Amino acid sequence: MKDKKYPVLYATNLMGTLYKHCSIHPTVYFNIRLNEDMLKSDEDYQSYMEQIIDECYVNIVNKFTFSQALKVTNNKIPFIIFRGNVDKGMVKQFCRTLLDEVSYKSKSCC
Repeated sequence: MKDKKYPVLYATNLMGTLYKHCSIHPTVYFNIRLNEDMLKSDEDYQSYMEQIIDECYVNIVNKFTFSQALKVTNNKIPFIIFRGNVDKGMVKQFCRTLLDEVSYKSKSCC
């Protein structure tokens, strides 16, 4: 068996006892690359896209409630950690759907 390396989350303060010491849980990092041209030309674009990314995290957490998803921020980088079993294929498909929807809506408004 190969030794797998995992990213480490050092929790300094978590409410309740959700996670055991040295436990390994599936995580998701979700981000959208910003359009550099729009950043230069539209002053509201960055704040709008930050709002959209935050709403994507909320949608992922709400979609996978049975997997006990929780949004956690570590070093100002948000990600979602799942306590229960989660189907990785379903998570990937849902993230693709979110990205397609954001792409469609952002193209139709400009």
